[in-house]
Amino acid sequence: MACELNRVKFRTVAPFYTSTTCPKCGYSDRMNRNLEIFRCLKCSHEDNADLNASLNILLRFITGPYGACCKPDEVMEFNFGKIS
Repeated sequence: MACELNRVKFRTVAPFYTSTTCPKCGYSDRMNRNLEIFRCLKCSHEDNADLNASLNILLRFITGPYGACCKPDEVMEFNFGKIS
């Protein structure tokens, strides 16, 4: 792999349920996502659905085991700041 030749580490993150899981409370439900809008049915957290999925991917990268073959067992609470 080219990144290994350049001494760059490459890791993947399991994408399972990233677009339907709330990064605030960890609740996952298909009904949390409605097209472009993510709205958590449990804690009412609201965000752009794609941004929400990317935050979940970042959270998994920071806190969990790495690899597309690993399905996360639990979601840790992580507070994301809003960019204005």
